[in-house]
Amino acid sequence: MKNLKPAKINVIASDPTGNTWALPEGAIVRFGTGRLGRVARSLSPDGSYFAVGTGMGLWWYDVSTMLPISLWETERGLMNSLDFSHDGRRIVTYNSDGILKVMDVQSGECVYQMERQDAFGGIAISSNGKRITTAGINGIVRVLDVDQGMCIAQMDRGKHEWKSNDISQLEFSLDGNFLVGTVQNPKMYSPDDQILNPDTEGEQTYLWNPETGEVILKFAGREFIFSTDSRLLAIASPDESHSTSDAKRIDRCVSVWDVVSRKRIAHFTEHDDWVQAITFSPCGKFIASCDETLRVWELATGKQKMAYEKCYDSFYSPDGVLFGFVFPSDDTVEVWDMDSQQRVMELPQSSNFQLAKESIFGYMREHQFQIAKIIANIQADSIQKSFPIEHGIHFSVPDPLVVWVDDRTLASGSHGQGIVLWDIVEKRFAKD
Repeated sequence: MKNLKPAKINVIASDPTGNTWALPEGAIVRFGTGRLGRVARSLSPDGSYFAVGTGMGLWWYDVSTMLPISLWETERGLMNSLDFSHDGRRIVTYNSDGILKVMDVQSGECVYQMERQDAFGGIAISSNGKRITTAGINGIVRVLDVDQGMCIAQMDRGKHEWKSNDISQLEFSLDGNFLVGTVQNPKMYSPDDQILNPDTEGEQTYLWNPETGEVILKFAGREFIFSTDSRLLAIASPDESHSTSDAKRIDRCVSVWDVVSRKRIAHFTEHDDWVQAITFSPCGKFIASCDETLRVWELATGKQKMAYEKCYDSFYSPDGVLFGFVFPSDDTVEVWDMDSQQRVMELPQSSNFQLAKESIFGYMREHQFQIAKIIANIQADSIQKSFPIEHGIHFSVPDPLVVWVDDRTLASGSHGQGIVLWDIVEKRFAKD
């Protein structure tokens, strides 16, 4: 999957920041990259680059440098969602105009396009690139066939009097045989406070056959993840002492299902609060899950292997090293090797956390030997690796307040960073 570098579009070689790429006529510089769309699944499968959809278009970044390398889809922008095919050769995008595109990563050419689609709730592409699933603003999930250019299945969600934009997670299994979605099933009220959707069940996760829309499994829970062989599905699930629609329900347990036999094979109950993240080890023998404590479970025995406090998220490297995210202060996030209990990286907390998480994972895959060296020598020379990404400025919505300070400096308001100054002559961020 290497060497699938995105086609260079709108790139100006003398400007590595992208501040002057694809400018409107008469403009001399742009500050910011546009309002972010969804950032889940932004990392390419080989971990060498990542894509970010914004109001401007589709930005591509090189993981090794964290600098922009291309800017696509600037004609309309308004990027809402994106996903990669499993082989990294194609990327599917959806914008707020209802345009869904599948594009070749190396050439930048559109190989499939459908207009007037409703995918406001998210999109996902199957591993072979032949199926695209969309979640509409009304909560309807459909599967589109790329070759036929048509909808082949609409997912069965049972009887509900009212559907809404309530799909919080949607994806195919790696083998493409299953489609999974988490449905919030919220209570809906009319203007006069009448309940429009009285049959709410609370958050449910559905496992569907993507060819027919048939429900294979349905269970209370959220925050799911497949094992790499697509056989097991782990999910944050509620305490079984509460009804699934109970207002006091907390998804503090972790259930593991065998999707082939349709049986639950494990259920872990030691968490005290909402489970926010789950991940399988590459070998498939362990599961790591987090509330404010990171716990590692052994699937074969059903026992907890270890626990780490004050850890809020985690991921495994391809060679099985477990890394966790720790928040030591209001403005810093640290990445730790949980086995050796060594800090290996830090980044500003004001960055978009999901995007930073995916970028860090790709960076560590790309530079595995450097991370190993840091871990080995950290006590000897106190090396600390700072994450080399300039976190984006998030302007006030809908209209940022911008004023001239002098004849070359602009000041603007931002989220989380107070007043930010921009140097018009140098065409760059000045200081805050």
